[in-house]
Amino acid sequence: MTSSIQEEQTEKVGFVLDVSLEPKKTVTQEPSAKHESTLASKSIIAQQFRELLIEAIDEALCSLGEPVKNTIYQHLNDDFKIAKNDIPERMEEFSELLHKVFGLGASRLEVRFIKNLNAKVNAVEKKEADLGASKWIVMEMSFTQYVCKAQEEFECKANSKHKRKTD
Repeated sequence: MTSSIQEEQTEKVGFVLDVSLEPKKTVTQEPSAKHESTLASKSIIAQQFRELLIEAIDEALCSLGEPVKNTIYQHLNDDFKIAKNDIPERMEEFSELLHKVFGLGASRLEVRFIKNLNAKVNAVEKKEADLGASKWIVMEMSFTQYVCKAQEEFECKANSKHKRKTD
């Protein structure tokens, strides 16, 4: 019963209705080309990270066997409305479902996800900047916390590199 209450709460959407009688003054500014370039770059960087994360998860699930991997994706999609490409945006749910299905084995899968992601991100960094080992591996961090931290670091490094190129 608790989960149905939580589902109802998460489905509720709040909004503010402005009923003031005074006309609003809006100032429209044309975004500068540099600003548009920065926004586009951030979007591309975020998409790169999403793709690396999906690949890392996919490879780890492959270790269970192709039929098992396909069954997991099918159940995620059919039963929980989580498509494979939606996993990065729904990491908490994904992690919770893994723990419900696999119990303690979910932690081993998450460690494999992290190792795969770390290897992929380091491979990208080495190709682009020839950097050493990742500084992201921090003990006592949950899988979802790790993914958030890894994404922040990935985007920060990519953005700083992009700034150096545009300056």
